[in-house]
Order: sequence, then C-alpha cells, then structure tokens
Amino acid sequence: MQQPKTIIAFDPGLTDTGVAVVRSDALLFSGTLRPKGEGLAERLGDLMEKTEILFQTYEPEKCEIEVASHFSYSRSRDLWTGKELNIKDLMKNGYATAVIMAVAGRRNVPTEERNAHTWKLVRGRNMGKDDMKRLACSLFSSLKEKKRFSSHEAEAVCMAFLGR
Repeated sequence: MQQPKTIIAFDPGLTDTGVAVVRSDALLFSGTLRPKGEGLAERLGDLMEKTEILFQTYEPEKCEIEVASHFSYSRSRDLWTGKELNIKDLMKNGYATAVIMAVAGRRNVPTEERNAHTWKLVRGRNMGKDDMKRLACSLFSSLKEKKRFSSHEAEAVCMAFLGR
C-alpha cells in the first residue's frame, strides 16, 4: 500500500502568501506568511527563509503553486473576471512564485503550477474568496475556530486538498 503523500500548497504574494500542508485527509498546517523587510530583496529573502523552514519541517513530496493568468498589454483585463490587471502586482507575485519554486527545486520536490482561474472551477463556476473560505472550512472543520483566516490561506488549503 502506498504511503499518503504530503502536499504543500502556496497562494504566493509579496504581502501575503497563503500556505497549507495536507497529508491524506489531515491538515497538518495552514497559515499566511507575511514577508518582512524594507525593500524587495529583504522581503524575498524573508519569504525564502520561511518557505525553507516549512519544507524542512514537513518534508513535502509535492508542491502546488497558484500562478496568475497571463497578462496582455493590449487587453489589460482578466478574461474570466473582467478585473483590471496591474503589471507591477503580477511581477511581484511572480517574484514570490520564483522564490517558492527555487526552494522546492533545491529539495527536488516536484512542483505543479495551478492557473489561478482554472483550478477554482471545482464547483462548476469561478469561486470567489468567500467561496474558498467556506470550502476550506467544510474540508477541515478546525479552520472554523481560527481567529485569523485569510483568503490566501483558504486557497492554499483547497489547492493542497485537491492536489492529493
């Protein structure tokens, strides 16, 4: 019988990075990383350090990372939501994603990128932030008791669970 895999999932961002670790049907950890530092390099370094600690602590066998949809200068609106896209925010998200991928790569952990809008169609429609929180709480009832539960954390929880 195959051992259950430990999955770590990230909803990356330079301000808030949601993270969850799931093994089989058990939520081992979930939270929101908030990188500290004055400038970009310091914040990325702090994110890398925190990510390395998570990989060392939980020894995941698979990493799931949410990636932003494409960006087009000629059409600066998201195709799914119609929301305006900001190239600076997408770049910062990309930096955070690269840091997480680098940590996974150094540890030889297979990484799967999940398009932000494709994976959220799990219930036949594009799920919003509140939908993600409800779904995460329905998967793991212990999350209902958390005082601070960000939408980034909820997305990571859902991705980790779906990635099993």
